[in-house]
Amino acid sequence: MRPPFSDRVLARLIHTLPEGERGPLVSLLSLQRQEVLQTLGSFSTSPPPLPPLFDRIHWSWFSPILKTYSHHEQTLFLSIMPPFLRPKLEQELGLTVPLHLTPSHQGRSFLLKTLLQALLSSQPNLLPIDYLPESTLTSLLELTKKDLLWLIDGLSLYDLAKELQHVVDRTILKQIAKFLTPDKKHLFTQLSTRGDPLVHQPLYLNQWDGQSDSLRALLHRRGLQRLAIALASAYPDLVFYLSHRLDIGRGTTLLKLSAQPQESSLIDAMAQQIHTLLPMLPRSI
Repeated sequence: MRPPFSDRVLARLIHTLPEGERGPLVSLLSLQRQEVLQTLGSFSTSPPPLPPLFDRIHWSWFSPILKTYSHHEQTLFLSIMPPFLRPKLEQELGLTVPLHLTPSHQGRSFLLKTLLQALLSSQPNLLPIDYLPESTLTSLLELTKKDLLWLIDGLSLYDLAKELQHVVDRTILKQIAKFLTPDKKHLFTQLSTRGDPLVHQPLYLNQWDGQSDSLRALLHRRGLQRLAIALASAYPDLVFYLSHRLDIGRGTTLLKLSAQPQESSLIDAMAQQIHTLLPMLPRSI
C-alpha cells in the first residue's frame, strides 16, 4: 500500500531542504509519521528527478503556442525540442531548424521555461505523476496515445450495442458489420451482453451516410464522452496528463466534457467499463 498523498508531498519538500535542516524538522513530527516518511527514502539522498514532461505531451499542443511567435523565434523553440516532437512541428509550421542552431545553456533554459509556462498556463502547479493522489484510473497514465484511442473506441461499442437493439434495417446492420474489424466484432460480442446505466442518446443510424469514416467519428465521440464521465471527479492533474497524451482536438474535448458534473454512480459505472476493457487491450499494460 502506497503512503498517503500528503506524506509523499511532505517527503518531497523535506528532500529539497539542506541536509542540516532536515533532521530538526523531522524530529518535530510524531514517531509514526517519521516512520512513514522513512519508507519514502533516506532524507540524505536527493529527490528523484521529475519525469520529462515532453514525453507525455502530444506535439499538437505546442503548435498554437509557437504560432504566437515570429518565424525566427519559432525556429529557436524548435531547436530545443526532442527528436520525437520536432519533425511534426517543423511540418506543421513549415520550418526547418538549421543544423548549426544550438542555443546556449542560458538560452535553452529560457526557451524551455517560456514554453512550459505557456503549456501549463491552465495547470501551473502540475504535480509529477508519482505524486498524484490515489485513483482507480491511475493505470490510464501508462497508456500510449494509441492505447487511449483503442480504449475510447472500445467504450463507444456500448453505445453501438444499445443502438442496434432498435435497428431493424438489415442493410444498416450489414454495413456496420462490414466496417467493424475482427477484434472490434469480438469485443462488441463481449460487451453487448453487459448492462449499461448511461441514458442512451440515439445515434440516428437511419440518417447515417453509409461511410465508414463518419461512423467511426460518431462512435469515437461517444467513447470520448464515456471516458470524460469517468474522469468527472478525478484529480485535475490526472485529467491534464490524459488529455495532453491525446492530440489537441480530442484532448480539448476531453477537458471540456470531464468538467461537467456527473452523478457519482454514473462515474463509477463508466470507470468500471474502462476496467472491463483494459485487460482486453492488444498489448500488456
